[in-house]
Amino acid sequence: MVRPAASTMTRDDSEGCGCLAHASVASLQAQVEDYRAALRTARIGTWRRDVMTQLLVWSPELHELFGTDPATFHPSAEAALVLVHADDRAMVRASYVRALAGEDVSYEFRVPQTDGSVQWRRTELRLERDAAGEPSMLCGVLQDVTERRRALEHIHHLAHFDVLTGVANRAQLTGAMR
Repeated sequence: MVRPAASTMTRDDSEGCGCLAHASVASLQAQVEDYRAALRTARIGTWRRDVMTQLLVWSPELHELFGTDPATFHPSAEAALVLVHADDRAMVRASYVRALAGEDVSYEFRVPQTDGSVQWRRTELRLERDAAGEPSMLCGVLQDVTERRRALEHIHHLAHFDVLTGVANRAQLTGAMR
């Protein structure tokens, strides 16, 4: 549910500000709830890793996307990598190193599911720097792009195979003959 922006409140300086502070906190809490709802709807999660301490924090939505329990799964680079398809781990590691070097990085990778299926995730990484220009925080935004990938595969199949028979169509055969 999207809430309207909080209206500007005024008060006489002789009044206490408790009411205004309470309204501001309530407005901020409502905005956070809206933000979380938007993340869940878009199937997006976020994480932040302190470059100095290596402390990695996942949003509740990221735990949901990976099917991990925040009470028992303690995020670390190593634990997160185990959740990635084995064939994609080297690319994920290399992307992480590039991001630590200051490059904005985007990539897609697979996540094996317990039922044997595979889901796809898209990640964007960026490095934040402190006031002195030193790397301070590596931030990631991750989105479930499984449905988009499946739709693209379906379009590709329709473009190259007959819908009724499943036999390669002229475009597929011509390409195979070259």
